This record gives sequence, C-alpha cells and structure tokens, in this order.
Amino acid sequence: MSYLRARLFSTLIAFSVALSLSFPAHTQEAAASAPYMNPALPLEQRVDDLIGRMTLEEKVAQMRDHATPIPRLNVPKYDWWNEGLHGVAFAGYATNFPQVIGMAATWDTDLVHKMGETVSTEARAKYNQAMREDHHEMFFGLTFWAPNINIFRDPRWGRGQETYGEDPFLAARMGVAFVTGRSKINCRRSGRPSSRTSRPPTGACRRGPSSAAAGGCRRAPRPAGCSARSRPR
Repeated sequence: MSYLRARLFSTLIAFSVALSLSFPAHTQEAAASAPYMNPALPLEQRVDDLIGRMTLEEKVAQMRDHATPIPRLNVPKYDWWNEGLHGVAFAGYATNFPQVIGMAATWDTDLVHKMGETVSTEARAKYNQAMREDHHEMFFGLTFWAPNINIFRDPRWGRGQETYGEDPFLAARMGVAFVTGRSKINCRRSGRPSSRTSRPPTGACRRGPSSAAAGGCRRAPRPAGCSARSRPR
C-alpha cells in the first residue's frame, strides 16, 4: 500500500474516531466495533478495512477539496483547502507574515524556518478550536497549499508574489526551510535539516487525521538531509 494512500485514509480514520459522538448511537455502536476504529491494529489493516466499507460514490466524493461526510462510517466532512504561505489569518486572528517574495528577499532560511514553525503552531490551535466547535469548513483543516516553489521569471503571471522568486537554488533552500519549520524538523543554517530529533505536527504527519489516541500518525518521508531519527509526536 502506498504511503500517500495510507496517509490519505488515516485522515478519515482519525476524524471518525475523534467525532464519533456527532452521529446517532446505533451508527456509533456499529462503527465502534469495526477494525478501522481500533487504534491497536496496524494502520494498513485499518485503512484497508475502511476503504473496503466505502462505496465507489463515497470514494469519489473524497477526491474533492470539499470532501463530503460519510455518516454511516462516522467520517465527517473535511475541507482540504487551507492557506498557509505566510500565516493562517484566513481562519481569523493570527500572525500575518510578509508575502513570500518578501521573505525570499531576506535570504534568511533560519527566519523562514521559524516562520514555518509559527504557522504550524497557530494552524494547530485553529484546527483544535474548530474541532471543538464541530466546524469543518475551508481554512480550518491541516492540509495547506504551501509553499509555492514555482520559479517566477515572467511578470505576466499574476501570482509571482506567492513564490520565492526566479532563482532555483534560493527557492529550493527557502522551500526546505519552510516545510521543515512547519513540520517542526530542526534545521541548521541554509535550510539544511540537522541531526537532532524532531516531532512533526502538521505538515509531515498531519496530526488532525492522526491524533495519538487514534494511532493514525505515520512517519513522513524525510527531506534531503533530514535525520532518520525524526519521529511523530
């Protein structure tokens, strides 16, 4: 089973565990005994069990950014669309950093790494509050359309401010710094990950779908140079 497939459906598993009280008692009782709801079982087994219970229509509906709920399986709605290029202010009060092209102009990968850490922390807080309020709309999930590492060399493209500019090396170093920061992976200067241990919360391990109680967290692929000791929280 591919890593992407496991990661995608671990989202459904953990959400169904965390929000089982949102559905009728008879539905909860039926789902509670299902293997995919048992955090003691291997992730692959739980994923296969959940997929096997889904109809073709339900599977197709999960491929949209506005993934519809599956009440009979205790799977709530999930919106994959969230923005985090330079903060999560779309979800309300939050730190709003300069646009990405401005951050690139600093040539400071440590700064971009710290920005990623802050975005990660605030995104987690926004998500936790949204889950407490049973809110599953756009800008409150844990999947972010960031960073934008397109190489910006033609001003006729109107989204250049969302990129790190025209230089591939700078864009790569800034991209690594942001991703490892958002994933809480410690880095040295120049955006190179260090050998210290880390515990990824939002980017690499998507802990919304993978709460510790649900057992849905899976070790993410390491960026080039990352410590093999990086582990989920």
